Amino acid sequence: MSEIITPRLFTSCYGAKKLIIDSGLVAVRTSVGHPRWKLAYPIGAVILEIAPLRNMLNLSRDEYHARYINKLEMHSVDTIARRLNEVSAANEGRDLVLLCFEDLTKPRLWCHRTMFAEWWREKTGQAVEELAPKTAPTLF
Repeated sequence: MSEIITPRLFTSCYGAKKLIIDSGLVAVRTSVGHPRWKLAYPIGAVILEIAPLRNMLNLSRDEYHARYINKLEMHSVDTIARRLNEVSAANEGRDLVLLCFEDLTKPRLWCHRTMFAEWWREKTGQAVEELAPKTAPTLF
C-alpha cells in the first residue's frame, strides 16, 4: 500500500444538492458528461481520470468493472492523488465529493464511484464514504 495523502474523499450524485451544499465539500465531476440542468452548487473541478469512458456505459457490470479498474490502474494512484490534491489546494484545502448521475439509494443501481471507492481503499487504505441522507434505524 502506498503512502498517499489526499483530502478526505466522499462520493454522491449530482441530485443530492442539499447534502452537497451543507457539506462544504468541493463538488467534483467524475462523469463522462455534465449535468444538463442548472446545479444549485458550483462544480469545483472535473477529474476525467476517475470518470468511466463513454464506450463502457452499456456494458455488463462485470465487464464495466474490469475495464474501469484497468483505466484507473493505467492512470495510477499517484496521478489520481496528485489531481485530487491539486483540486483541494485550488479550493482552500477543502475535502472533495466525487459526483456522477446515479442515485444509489434506488435498488439495483450501481456506478463507477463505488468501484473507485473500493479501488482507492485497496490502494491507499483511505476510505471513501458515500454522502447520503442519514436514515433512522428501524426494527425490521
